[in-house]
Amino acid sequence: MDALVVRRKQILAVKEMRESGVAPRPDLRDCVDLVAARMEILADRLVPLPPRDVDALAAKAAALPGPPVALELAWDGDTQGWILVLGAVLPGSSGRPHALAHWQEAVWTEPSPPRGPSRTGSAYRCAAPVTTVRRTYGQSEVMRYEAITWDRLAEALAGHVDASAPGDGGAWLKVGIDGPPAAPGAELAAALAGALRTRGRPVHLAGTGGFLRPASLRYEYGKRDPDAYYGGWTDTGALWREVFGPLEPGGTGRVLPDLWDPVTDRATRSPYVTLPPGGVLLLHGPFLLGHWFPFDLTVHLRLSPAALARRTEESWTLPAFARYETEVDPAGTADVVVRADDPRHPAWTGLGR
Repeated sequence: MDALVVRRKQILAVKEMRESGVAPRPDLRDCVDLVAARMEILADRLVPLPPRDVDALAAKAAALPGPPVALELAWDGDTQGWILVLGAVLPGSSGRPHALAHWQEAVWTEPSPPRGPSRTGSAYRCAAPVTTVRRTYGQSEVMRYEAITWDRLAEALAGHVDASAPGDGGAWLKVGIDGPPAAPGAELAAALAGALRTRGRPVHLAGTGGFLRPASLRYEYGKRDPDAYYGGWTDTGALWREVFGPLEPGGTGRVLPDLWDPVTDRATRSPYVTLPPGGVLLLHGPFLLGHWFPFDLTVHLRLSPAALARRTEESWTLPAFARYETEVDPAGTADVVVRADDPRHPAWTGLGR
């Protein structure tokens, strides 16, 4: 294993440990942690990284088949931190850029947009002309992200909602903020509610955590069954009946704030509240998409698999989120995608993508 570690082949080192034949088979996270520890111990023996200074990068760019028209910085996370890849885009290129350098850092702060540039979409145009684009490469499409703060995001979403009309022709707008518990969905929903109220919009803020099924149903297949967590914990029927139904065209507007307290495992007995016409329903929680809920706007808070694994306390739920990605494709389904790998530095796809 150390031979792979000194060559910086961490993934192969983990694979070798997992397939060594030791019984019981080592846990994946234990292998990753051990490889990281060996990297620190053998730091003075690691093969040198290729030069990444300006002159070295310029020489690599000069060796390309043509002059680049843009530089792209793509990022992702793994169990050790951020991975950054700097690439050059050539004229007429429709695929991935030519890689110039990559970094793997434990801590990374996303740079602020340069002052004074013209901006087109999610691209910042510099005087070179060189464009810095934030991209994540998915299976089916290239997704472009623009850095934003949570406050600016809430204001942008509030402005869009305030200027929108209900898609069903009714009197109430409905917004869904989808994301795992590790993402700040409740916080974004609260900020959006505040921004809408300052615009004079009545808001009803609710979370799916108040509409869980009783423990006898949630835990029918055990307390740590990812399939039950994915499809059997939230009482979607109650959401249709008590929240979306009253907000249909001609509805009463009387909605139930919550139904079940998972701590006491008893009905909350909360009184109904009336959302006036022109009001906005904000519903937040995991696995919101794929149920045909009649949202006028959907926002998905996305975490990379590595970031989700790092920040999820209940690791047994991770297969449920993997299934959600496969079956629903929330990033491809939602109207707005917010990348929240580093909650201090969110980035979003913008509106109308």
